[in-house]
Amino acid sequence: MRPGKVDELTESLAQQMSNWLGKSVVSIDQKSAAAPGTCESIYSWNVWKDWEAAKCAVPLLLSGVTGVGKTTTAKSIRDRYLQRNGFAALSYFFDPSIEATITAKACVIYLLWQLCGQPSVGEFRESASLWHAVSPAFNTFRAAADCKFSHLLQILDAALELLGPFLLIVGSLDHCREGEDKDELIDYLVKLAARSNAQVILTSLTDIPLQRLGKEFSHIRLERNLVEPDIYHFVTDEINRTPKLHKLRAEILHAILKHSDGNFLHARLLIEDLKTSPNTTTLKAKMSSFASKVQAEYERLFTERNDQMSTRARERRDNILRLVLASKQHQKAEAISLFMAVDDLTCTINYENVDFEPAAEIVQLCHPFIQRSASDHVLPIHESAKLFLLQQHLAADQSDLFLARKCLAVLCQDQYRNPQAAVDLLKKHILEITTEGADGQPTTGDSSVYRYAALYFQEHVTAVSEPPDDLIEMLARFLRGTEYVTWSENLFDLKQQASFGGHLTVLSRLSTWRKFLPAPIQARIPLDDFFEQPHLRLAQILKVEFSDKLLQYLPLVRIGDFFNAGGQSTEAWQKAYDSKAMVVSGTTELLGSEDPIVLKFKASLLREYFWQKRFSEALQELLSLVESLRRVVGDENVDLYMTLWLLGWAYFCLSRFEESSDAYQEALRGLERLLGSSHRNYLMVQLYEGHRLEQLFLFGEAILFYSNIVEVLSPIVGQINGFVAMAQTALGAVQRKQGNYAEAQKNLFDGWGGRKQIFSINVNVCLDAAFQLALLLRDKGDGASCLELLEEVSNSSVLEQDFERRCQMVHIRSLVEFDNGEYDIPKFALLNLLDQATGSNRDRNNRELLWVRLTLADVMDKHGEDKDALMLFSELVEPREGDATQLIDEPEPPSQLRLARDALKLVRKAQLSESDNLLRANNLKWVRDSDFWILGEGGPVTDTAVIAPIKT
Repeated sequence: MRPGKVDELTESLAQQMSNWLGKSVVSIDQKSAAAPGTCESIYSWNVWKDWEAAKCAVPLLLSGVTGVGKTTTAKSIRDRYLQRNGFAALSYFFDPSIEATITAKACVIYLLWQLCGQPSVGEFRESASLWHAVSPAFNTFRAAADCKFSHLLQILDAALELLGPFLLIVGSLDHCREGEDKDELIDYLVKLAARSNAQVILTSLTDIPLQRLGKEFSHIRLERNLVEPDIYHFVTDEINRTPKLHKLRAEILHAILKHSDGNFLHARLLIEDLKTSPNTTTLKAKMSSFASKVQAEYERLFTERNDQMSTRARERRDNILRLVLASKQHQKAEAISLFMAVDDLTCTINYENVDFEPAAEIVQLCHPFIQRSASDHVLPIHESAKLFLLQQHLAADQSDLFLARKCLAVLCQDQYRNPQAAVDLLKKHILEITTEGADGQPTTGDSSVYRYAALYFQEHVTAVSEPPDDLIEMLARFLRGTEYVTWSENLFDLKQQASFGGHLTVLSRLSTWRKFLPAPIQARIPLDDFFEQPHLRLAQILKVEFSDKLLQYLPLVRIGDFFNAGGQSTEAWQKAYDSKAMVVSGTTELLGSEDPIVLKFKASLLREYFWQKRFSEALQELLSLVESLRRVVGDENVDLYMTLWLLGWAYFCLSRFEESSDAYQEALRGLERLLGSSHRNYLMVQLYEGHRLEQLFLFGEAILFYSNIVEVLSPIVGQINGFVAMAQTALGAVQRKQGNYAEAQKNLFDGWGGRKQIFSINVNVCLDAAFQLALLLRDKGDGASCLELLEEVSNSSVLEQDFERRCQMVHIRSLVEFDNGEYDIPKFALLNLLDQATGSNRDRNNRELLWVRLTLADVMDKHGEDKDALMLFSELVEPREGDATQLIDEPEPPSQLRLARDALKLVRKAQLSESDNLLRANNLKWVRDSDFWILGEGGPVTDTAVIAPIKT
């Protein structure tokens, strides 16, 4: 949707937000509610009354030991408030049993998602402030989880502004992952409590999270004297509902109150155990063996149950517990029963082994450590029960091994190994063709287990520190097979994104794990051709076995895109180019040169021309492609405007800045109309238009573009984002040229830091960020730090392959050495570069060496070597056609060399017309236009044309 169109919102923003947030919501299941008649006394406690009397202007903290009833009490308060007319109640409870729930971001996303279901969200459609807060995030991310935490907080704040009176509960705060986001969340909640319409309640084991930040709050610590009346009430009710307990009512009450010591969890364990007694003798025996601590009670109950079970029942119970404890999300009983029916050896699901009533069977078998929630999820009765089982009876490593086998077996089922399954998904995603009855997506029967396996298999595999042979074989088969391609395509849908972020995360995790395994095992895990090998294998199958010859190119499309997105070397980019070239050649032969599919593939291929420095070819083909797109798809298609961006980029690299502007401006107008001015594609074109303005010394206009990008995206995606890092680096580069070193340093440090966390120094964009910062340090007089930074990146593989960037590094280092009073060493270092690009190597000359010539000539002039300095400008200009006054082998006259130097100085100041006029007036021209070409990949490329004067 386009920003600013608030009047167009119908059902509207609330529904859009719900859909957007729902992709990232981590299910927070509701465990058992408070027993009737309990959790009522809190409203008569003095601290509660004082808090209400003070208008609830600070958060109320409920603290206490594990199992005392903090969460149950908080939920009871929430349910009470929900019964009030016009009162909204929101809640979130950090659940340490599910890792994805313990982040501050997960909390805010869930609260926002709840807000979308409030009756008052009808007002959302009138909220311009909320729309302006959320629309940049909509336009940038498919899922809220990718948005920066601070921006999500801004959206939450804008949404809460629309509510009347409300209660907000954040429970188990001590389990929230430590870090800046947690501190920011607590700070926000404290400020929120001060609003007249807000009441904020927090729960935690202790008051440390609030005390550490020096926050003011009201505090109720749940201790025995406060909790025991509720325990008495609860146990009494349980006895009344259980006739076989009536006879020993008094003894039971006494025993439970004594041993539970004011701990509600302990009391519940004891009464539930007594209810299983078959007779009075057993009942008395149980009471006599009650433990006084929860952990000891767990051990007593586990041992007692163990002794009563057969070996087969114990094995099944333990495996169910492994599934529940190792799972990365809460599982429904049906999913657990399906996982248990998975045969690791045959990679099949035996549906005859699926329980008729799985929930009842699972809870009965795993009693008392497992409970069934209201939404039919199977959960540990408490986090302390999970810890007990993992520490005392079920090793975490073995639990992950069990689930890793199950996940890989699910992914490798025959239906997903079928080439047709992968083809159907490739057609859907690449060609936008949906096939009726497609096999590639999970069936209704196994969708829950397939989706879980697809998202989390790598988490369980890499948690196994000593993987057995069968696990390695299963993993290797999956990584090589067609089932991998099916998984890859399903992952795009499950992640709700078209990028390869999910795939690269899996590769990174598996690679890190493999590094620490013995060498023989490492050799059996095929990660060196991750993604590529299974797609090539499928392409060959489609070529030989399928009649539709277009299909064989779809896996190659994916290979090209994967290496374009994740490649970190020339070799990887070459694979991207080769794959895309094969696709264009093959599909053109099949469909014709102006088929919309072919045009789309051509645009993708032409992007690879830029790192190959084939700018002239790119320009000619892009001009033709743009005209074809106008005819075939029209001007309401985003592909046209993204191709115009590429066209502008080609003109820019060729130093044809006016024509570049025309293409960029048309692209910006079209993208703003179709996508809006906060969409990432629009901002990307703005970034490249900023580069063009910067080359023309229009620094103020360039800064406006760069600043806009950083301001729009930074709050949403954060600093550690490749696009933001590029914009910050570009902003800092212009600020350096303006002499605004303080602001430049901040942005260039942030850009360099962001790049380092995303890429290695073997990627050109990372090296460019280092060079930008190094040049700033030199310009501001910190030569020592400049040299240290250059040394830090001196082993980059980019420098071995990219002569122009090697020239930049030597140039910047030589500037520092000149500043320090040295002469011979930097002079000969620069002369050596020029020697490598003259004579028979003239084609290696580049834009950086033009500025090297000017730097070196100025220094040589000051050392009385002006005649030698003039020779640096040979081979740059030549007589225009038809001028026979100069013989081919005749040395260039000094006057021609001076003109070359003067014309080059004008180019350095972006006075391009003046430079051309000077040469034309003297019947000269540049020998090679490509000397002035600008590097087409990486970026923003460091511009040493504008530097602080050398210190003398």
